[in-house]
Amino acid sequence: MERDATQSERPRRVLLVDDESSIRDCLSEFLLHKGFKVDPASDCLDAIVEAMTKSHDCLVLDLNFPDINGVFLFHQIKRINRELAERTIFITGLDERHPVHQRALETGVPVLAKPFDFTRLSDILDGYCEST
Repeated sequence: MERDATQSERPRRVLLVDDESSIRDCLSEFLLHKGFKVDPASDCLDAIVEAMTKSHDCLVLDLNFPDINGVFLFHQIKRINRELAERTIFITGLDERHPVHQRALETGVPVLAKPFDFTRLSDILDGYCEST
């Protein structure tokens, strides 16, 4: 499905939430190279503020934070912006047997285990953006 001219001219905007700066920086650089505008957030409060104040096409959300888990944050963002929550990708270094990883799978949102193939991330984001 091709995007029309006005849609392809508008930068696709991603809210990227990860507390590890090296991962956040690496993913930001990759997404910028792929033509996305990236709004990085290092913690849950920043993510909620970003979700409330800016329009995003997609959400890339880590599952493991010092204060709360990414599934809880996902549900909070879903209360603020249901459409954004429907275009979320979880990323995680947690073992797939970990309870938080299992709860993430129950949401129906794609879960990419670190280290993951950046092409897979890009393909999912592209699919989300084509449907907006």
